[in-house]
Formats: sequence, structure tokens, C-alpha cells
Amino acid sequence: MRRTMFIPALMLSTMLFLAACGGDGEENSGRGCKGYKCPENSTCVEMEGYPNCICNDGYVEDNGNGCIPEACEDYCLHGSCSLEDGQPVCSCEAAYSGVQCNRCADGYVEEGLICVPGEDLPQACIGFACNQGACAVDGNGQPYCVCNTGYDGDHCEECAEHYTLKDGACLPEGVDGDSDGDNGGDACNPNPCTEEHRSVCVADGDSYSCDCDEGYIENGDGVCIKDDNPLDPCDPNPCTERYRGECEAEDEDTYACNCSVGFEEEDGLCLPVCDPAQASVAICDLAHESAPFMVSANGHGAVIWNKADRKMDVFLEHVYRNWDDGHWTHDVLYDTYFGVRTPSGSVWLDTIAPSYVGYLHENGIIHVIQHYDGLKIDSYYYAPWQLSRPALLMLAQVTNTGAAREISLFTIHNYHLGN
Repeated sequence: MRRTMFIPALMLSTMLFLAACGGDGEENSGRGCKGYKCPENSTCVEMEGYPNCICNDGYVEDNGNGCIPEACEDYCLHGSCSLEDGQPVCSCEAAYSGVQCNRCADGYVEEGLICVPGEDLPQACIGFACNQGACAVDGNGQPYCVCNTGYDGDHCEECAEHYTLKDGACLPEGVDGDSDGDNGGDACNPNPCTEEHRSVCVADGDSYSCDCDEGYIENGDGVCIKDDNPLDPCDPNPCTERYRGECEAEDEDTYACNCSVGFEEEDGLCLPVCDPAQASVAICDLAHESAPFMVSANGHGAVIWNKADRKMDVFLEHVYRNWDDGHWTHDVLYDTYFGVRTPSGSVWLDTIAPSYVGYLHENGIIHVIQHYDGLKIDSYYYAPWQLSRPALLMLAQVTNTGAAREISLFTIHNYHLGN
């Protein structure tokens, strides 16, 4: 049984960077932020004589696309986010719909991990976005939106009359404390649906309809009867994470996403296996490691984690080894790695064989997992795209799966100095 930990997770990060030489940044050398314009919602901060744009308080970096409000971070899955009355609101891409643009729009179907036009979608509707509604075509062949209840606007992007924004959705006025005490134009407030097993009220302007309760369906006589074949929470499959696409229904409402066929769970990751019962024997026989190192680059420099030596041992000041005719790129790093200390002793992680080496979600961040004395150590290494110069960022997280105790995490950095 897992016991209470003194330190559930210990984290340490360190950043190494070089002043960029030449290139686009040379024109700003020596004058820092003077005359340098940062994107909206960010401020210029001088670092080593070069300008860097840092997001203002309340904003976060959006994958190199500027700074967005914190409430918008990872909120709109397939669309852009803005704030209205302090609440995040999504403007969906044409193929997506929903409060968070997390499902296929009407007329689109899921294919793999994306939504594509279905066979019945009119040609004129392809690329025409209806955030909270469906696309239709008028007599002149022009697309327009038929908005869901509570929405209005050319692209169903705003709340209709008598509806207000709450938690990212347009809900009837009067819900959650209407100040004037009336129903705010909501035909379902108070609920007029009193028939047994049919108490779900659906407002439609000034009118309403009564639907069957959850777990009940309407028979041919218009009576709500118990559904003996409830909906499967795994249909359609909600498991979209790569290599974790096997959905297992736990009950009528919940499910678990398990590793796909040919992959197995290890340290919270779905890793490929070479089991003849699950994968092609030919593939297993041919599978081999193609490179003894892991690389991360940001367009200005490159860093390398050596699998054999279990440490970072290359930090190039340019992306290419030979960046110009007769000019070899300097490798400024001899090596750098983490260490950990427990009451039982201390160890440098370059002496511990990793259980996993790969890229975090295939985004260029090197991810290494190692184990020592009841500890799980996740370390991450990459050249950050946020800096327009050669740089190395190292981050480590230590999770204590044993008894409560003191744990220390540290690093060592050895450089090539001089010419």
C-alpha cells in the first residue's frame, strides 16, 4: 500500500543559454528593449543585452502565437479564445463545434483525430463555421447558420435575446440568480414538465418541450419507458490520446482509456511491445534503435542527450555542426546531469539505467524516467523555442513512492571554456 509521503514531488529546473551571434538578433545587440515592439499583452525584458517578450500577469504563452488570458489556456481545443465578462469564449474552426470546440460540427465526421466533411455536407458549407449551430444553404446557394437554442449571430457566436453567458455557454436569463426574480424569458423556469419519467424541459424561445428522463426512452405510443439498452459511454470512442485508444466502459456513465493493441502501460505511458500475440513478428524482428542519442533544437542551437552515457553532453551554439564554410560550431558543454540524495545515500543519474527515454507527447522535449531507492525521477531536457538564442532547459521531478523522508535533488554542469 502506498504510504503518506514527506515530499510527494520535488522539482528542480535549470536553464543555460548563450548570447546569440549574428542572425536576426544582431540588430538589437547592445540596446536591449529600446525600440523593440512586443506582441499585445506582453512586455519586453532585457536578457544578456537582447530583448525578450514576457507575457504580462494574467496571460500565458500560446505555443509561439502570442499571449492569451490564463483562463483561455488549453480551453478551446479547435478554435481561438477570447474573454467576455471575464469568461473564456471559443470561436471554433469550421469543422468543430461545442462550448470548447471539442466535437465535430453538424455535417462533419470524425476521421482519426480530426473532423472532415461528411458525405451529406453541402459543398457551400465546407469551411463555413457555425460555432453553436448547423450550416444550411439558401436558395441562392449561399451558406448560413441555423443556430442552436440560446445562440444568435451570423456564425452563432453570441447569445440570443433573453440568454446570457455562463461558464462559456449561453443559458437562459434567470438561471443561477436572476436579479429581477422572474423567469427571464425562460419557458422552463419553473419546470412545467411533470409527467412521470418525462421531466427534462428543453426551452425553445417562449415555448418548450418535455423529454424523457435519463435512462428512459420514448416508445411508439409516446410513453417514456426504461431503456433496457442504455447508451455505451464508449460509443463513439472518447479515447483520442495517441496509443491510448482502447475504451473500456466501467458503467453507464464512466469509462477508462487503455493502451491500444500493441502497446502496454509503463510508468503512465503507453509503450510498444514486441509480443507476437499483439504485434507482427516481422516488425518485432526488425525493430532496432536507430540513433544512440536524443536531440532538441530551437532554430538557434541544439542540445543532445547521450543514451549510452545517460546525460546531456552536447550544446551547440548553432543548429549545424558546420555552420559556414570552414567554420565549425562550438560545442560548449562537456556534460551535465542530475543527482539525487536520500538518507540511504546519493547517486548521479548518469549511473542509473533509465526505464524510458523518448519525446514528451512528440513535441521535441526529451523525457527520461529513472528509478532509485523508491523514487521515480522524471527529467526533461530541451532547447526552448521561447528564447531566440541557443539555450538548454533542464527540469526534473522526483516522486517519492516509499516512506516519508528527506530528499535532495541537484545538478552538475561541466563546460568547455576558452577558444
